[in-house]
Amino acid sequence: MGDWKQEMKDELSEWRSDLEQMRVKASLAKLELREKREQALRDFDHAYGRASRRLGELKQSAATEWDASTEALEAGWETLRKVYKEVKQRHSSEA
Repeated sequence: MGDWKQEMKDELSEWRSDLEQMRVKASLAKLELREKREQALRDFDHAYGRASRRLGELKQSAATEWDASTEALEAGWETLRKVYKEVKQRHSSEA
């Protein structure tokens, strides 16, 4: 009967040790990856700003400029979508 209690105690101890190791690794990764994350967020902010400005320009465009404006907006939107997915993927894989 006592064996299972010791096994559970040992397993809990092992899990605690693993958890502490993971915390240390996560902390170190945060330090190493902070700059990469910040750069990715700056990239996203830049792409977001471009797309937002382009959308504002589109709202003010004359009908003759509509096609050119929508093509530029779509290209900007795709860039924004790509940067967003990269940032989100980095964040999830680093968390």
